Amino acid sequence: MNTDKPMAVQFHVLPQPARGRIYKVVAVAPDGYGDIDEIDFGPVEGYQLDRLGRIDPWAFRGQNGCALREHLKELLPAGVAVVEVTLPPGPVAAMNWEEATPSVSVIRRPHNEPGYLVGHVVAPFRVGVYTLSETPQSHLFASDIEQLLKRQSSRQPIVPCNIRPPSSFRDYLRELEGGGYHGVHILLNTEVGHSGRHIRVGGEDVPLETFIAETARANKHFVVLHDTNPKPSVGIPALRWDSQKIPEDSATAFILLAAPKRNRQAVAFLDNAYARVFCSASLVEVIAPGGAAAPRAFYAGAVANPGIVQALDVGTSSTALKNRLRYLHEQRDALAALYPEQSIYNLVGAALGSARFRRAEGDEVDAQPEQTETYSADVDTADVGESLDILRQLQERVRQGEREVEPVVADVISKADPDKPRYPAALFYLAGAEGQEAPVPKISSISPAPPGLRLELHFWIDMVRGGIDYRNKEWPILVEQESSLYPIELLAEVWSEDFHFDERRQKLSLPKAGPTAGHARFPLTLPDPSEIPLKGRRGEVYIFLQYQAPDRRKELVAVFRVETLITREPEEHESAQMLEHTYLATNWFKFKDAPVGSSLTIFLAKKAGHLQVFTLNNSESPWGRLGASEQAAYQVTREIYRAIHRISLAAAAKKEQGQSLSFKKNADDLAQLGYRLFSEVLFSAQTDTAVMEFHEKFLTGLPEHSTITIALNRDVSNFIIPWGLMYDRRPPPILSGDSEFGSLDRAKQDGFWGVRYNLSVRPSSAYDGAVVARRAPVRLGAAWHGHEETLKLKEQLEPLEKEGRLVVESVKAEDQMIPALVKEDYDLVQFFCHGYTSLPDKEVDANLVENYKRFVEASHDRTAEQLLMAINSPIPRPSFMLLKGGAVTLPVLNVELKKLPGQPIVLLSMCESAQVTCAGAGFVTLFLDRGARSVVGTEGPTLWSLGREMDVEIIRRLLAGQSIGQAFSETRRALVKENVLALIYSLFGDAEAKLTATDPTRPKEELV
Repeated sequence: MNTDKPMAVQFHVLPQPARGRIYKVVAVAPDGYGDIDEIDFGPVEGYQLDRLGRIDPWAFRGQNGCALREHLKELLPAGVAVVEVTLPPGPVAAMNWEEATPSVSVIRRPHNEPGYLVGHVVAPFRVGVYTLSETPQSHLFASDIEQLLKRQSSRQPIVPCNIRPPSSFRDYLRELEGGGYHGVHILLNTEVGHSGRHIRVGGEDVPLETFIAETARANKHFVVLHDTNPKPSVGIPALRWDSQKIPEDSATAFILLAAPKRNRQAVAFLDNAYARVFCSASLVEVIAPGGAAAPRAFYAGAVANPGIVQALDVGTSSTALKNRLRYLHEQRDALAALYPEQSIYNLVGAALGSARFRRAEGDEVDAQPEQTETYSADVDTADVGESLDILRQLQERVRQGEREVEPVVADVISKADPDKPRYPAALFYLAGAEGQEAPVPKISSISPAPPGLRLELHFWIDMVRGGIDYRNKEWPILVEQESSLYPIELLAEVWSEDFHFDERRQKLSLPKAGPTAGHARFPLTLPDPSEIPLKGRRGEVYIFLQYQAPDRRKELVAVFRVETLITREPEEHESAQMLEHTYLATNWFKFKDAPVGSSLTIFLAKKAGHLQVFTLNNSESPWGRLGASEQAAYQVTREIYRAIHRISLAAAAKKEQGQSLSFKKNADDLAQLGYRLFSEVLFSAQTDTAVMEFHEKFLTGLPEHSTITIALNRDVSNFIIPWGLMYDRRPPPILSGDSEFGSLDRAKQDGFWGVRYNLSVRPSSAYDGAVVARRAPVRLGAAWHGHEETLKLKEQLEPLEKEGRLVVESVKAEDQMIPALVKEDYDLVQFFCHGYTSLPDKEVDANLVENYKRFVEASHDRTAEQLLMAINSPIPRPSFMLLKGGAVTLPVLNVELKKLPGQPIVLLSMCESAQVTCAGAGFVTLFLDRGARSVVGTEGPTLWSLGREMDVEIIRRLLAGQSIGQAFSETRRALVKENVLALIYSLFGDAEAKLTATDPTRPKEELV
């Protein structure tokens, strides 16, 4: 198998015109020789697509009088048949760059930097075939492709999957994410009109740029975009234009094909291309037959981010060795992309020469690599003795290559740019006795190692976002330290109740730039397969990262948590493995664009019948017992609910007078109760000392606006208390005579956790491994009740609708249910209505009853009348919400709402929506359980006007690209100054959930 990056001439058309319509073109030969020219591509900008697709860009002449093809011939050495063209999206990309010279293959590259590691795959290979084009030719083509794949399966185990046509774009993305495909072949039909380039998916028109970008984000190994537009000269330039916007974190290789007819040439091309894909051939070999050889029959090409060499990296019986080689080449490619000194690239490449696969012992270092199938075929078909001999030869070649590469890589790293970001990485490996190792695919469960191999967990710091996927695909970035401290020695230590580690501590050396010098390796063993449930179970590992300062003081840098599926035999699943942080020190890690770097996750669980908190103490038992019982904490919570009820009535009275209930004079009661809750949970009798030390060491030192997540294990998922109302300053005096300083003794805003921190509560839910794709405009399901504030809400959202960023769709109640929630995949659902949560022994608000009396009289709603009677009855009352169309009860929602199709963010701007019973029942927990990514709710009655202000500002921030955590926290912090009731809003679920990417045209000042 050849995993080398082929020698290539590189042409870079810079993204921005140098001046006017003049583009700067940089050409680089394989030996590092460069040439720069300026080309006027301006005339093509007004051409139609069919004309653009036929234009030969190599014929354009530069300022020095030479055509680009002449530059190419000067730079193209003998034996080199690859040209990499890096292009900006637009008309320039739509031209026929593939028509370079005969016998030369062109690979298109976007202007991105590598931010990924391309994993290998192990058979059987799953290939999905989508038919998005509803034409007879498309369905016949789909049948042909399925037969081609079945023919290939005689050589490699391939599972072709003919996927049913999706009903919508979201349906397509869900299948793409969850189908477990290694590659997909998509039959589509490009359409070009006044609104631009788009395709039909189900009944939707989807911009082609959006379709390709979201497909790329699914990170399948390869995607064939097969356009069946009757005019291929229109379809292929459309694909070329929009495929130049591949996201930088995508590791997908795209093969572009415009072939509307099932002719012999097109079928032969596909047959040959797939044969090479499943032999790990490079992209240039895959598309070579479809270059400019038969432009009238069909067009073909390929585009992938820099560093992507193959459509598929196939693992065989020599997987461990081949993956080690692949890792060395990835290291070389990543370094070359980050530090583009051509001489360094060639130096590393030359050193890797001896690590290539060759038959004869006497091959020269500079010899050309063998053809693709040489060793993979031999190892699979030879007898056992010959296979072992081959493997031993390969082992020696790898070791020799590593010995030569390591000093070169070290030299490159010593010259690395310290401004380049670095990220934490963790990955499981299978290691052999003779030093060979193979990474466990990150979509594979962890199972007992085969005979002769052992499992290891590796941790390191890298320059690419590799290893196990980080939760939400948002990796923290290492913060640069004082120069004199490098190289920094870090101590990595692991702890787990699910895995047995032979050695818990390993050292890592962190240079000033570049990755750590090697990995921290932790050999581990799993329970006997008979002790693992048939369906598997989840396991976790905590990785503590420490630094010992020159004064010998130990500093906790970070704590990471690896969650994985443990099974008896390996199983593939998108959520099989996940990496997240439990703690990140402010001065060591930060997130891109985040206001502060500090982040803390407080994990709560129940062990031996007692509440426990993960204390970040890297001892034999880092879990510490909480002295408080759930019943005691819930009792204080009930008193907080009652206090909120009284405050909300006072706020309503002030509202009638045209005034607001300010924080300054009205937060004392909540502060006193919040302090009681804080004391009860963290400092009550029988609380372990480690818990108190955890608070003192980690919580008290966090800067303002740090991110805190309260993560509840499954066995404590009903322990939902008003965490945002926790108050950890000395509370105001109970008696007025106890005050020494008057107003100075009043409650402080930053005493409440919900104000001081960006706080969210994350009840237990299975990690699904997927980032939900979104598109503009955002769909908002408006579950509203008629009110004068509803009219104001509608008016304030109208500008966002006119800008094309938001679509508001009315959601109605029918027969105590909301049918639209089951049928529609909304991005955002807003409940702006009445609400009531039933709790045992709860006092009924007379004003609330009066409001419903008036509603019943006006609407003659029999359901509302029955609910009114239920509220006043001595028997338990159901929780309900009242919106347009009638009442909806929690019991009916529990039964009828199986799943929220679009995994929306839910805003519950109604009274008491965040209150839950002692069993954890409530609207918040229901919506999270049914698939909502995040839910904002209230801990008590609120004001219509406050709900409107809160929701409009949150929606505006979400549409500007903020996460729900940032949007909610900043909005609440701003509103609480003038209205104490803003304290009662809480965020649950995924605080990093977003509706859209950041809009670069929107000034940041608008979000202040």
